[in-house]
Amino acid sequence: VQGEGPIRESELPAATAISGCGPAYGFLLAEVMAAAGVAHGLDPDLSMRLARKTVEGAGALMESAPEDAATLRKNVTSPNGVTQAALEVLMSPDAMPSIFETAIGAAIDRDIALSKETE
Repeated sequence: VQGEGPIRESELPAATAISGCGPAYGFLLAEVMAAAGVAHGLDPDLSMRLARKTVEGAGALMESAPEDAATLRKNVTSPNGVTQAALEVLMSPDAMPSIFETAIGAAIDRDIALSKETE
């Protein structure tokens, strides 16, 4: 991570689970967004183009903006609007926060197991 100290060896499994696996998480986000669009009546090609460009645009904004991800999310969420309605579902305790914590934990556990296999 630029501008930060080096990653400690003890942090490598978590760093791998975030950064090494991260592109797949981003691709999955576009994939499930597109599938949801199709489930709600969008043409599959249009739905994937919209999802892909949305994920690309969000990534570009995160790269160029000085704000953190939470601030950027809040900045694009109108109170009582369409985005807020969706985020209330996605951010409920048993949804994305819990799922990602469990998924990152599974990746960490697998990374540790694989490193022990190679010792």
